[in-house]
Amino acid sequence: MRKHLALLWSARITGLLLTVFVVLVAALFLFNPNNTEGPPPSSWPTVWPWLAVYPFGVCLGYLISWWRPLAGSIVSLSCLALSLLLPQVPVQLVSLLVYLVPGVLFLLYAIGRRRARSES
Repeated sequence: MRKHLALLWSARITGLLLTVFVVLVAALFLFNPNNTEGPPPSSWPTVWPWLAVYPFGVCLGYLISWWRPLAGSIVSLSCLALSLLLPQVPVQLVSLLVYLVPGVLFLLYAIGRRRARSES
């Protein structure tokens, strides 16, 4: 049982840290009056759907995982997979792997908890 709790809290802490990071970066980007970087308005139709699934959809999956680990992990991992299918947006492998960690940990916790319940 301790192993399962270690997985759960590792997933929660890493997911929370990544979610806070995404919110801070988004706030700095949106509320910086001197921001001249970023996508031009002509590319917004391709950028906004990608941002909806990666990283915001992924972070939503992390938050759902606090109450429903299996459902939240499916949401976050599905959003990561969907972000790879969207055209014209390069995904860096390192950031993809970092965002993959909490979703996989939540999934391992949910599977382990179900197995422990079925054995008892």
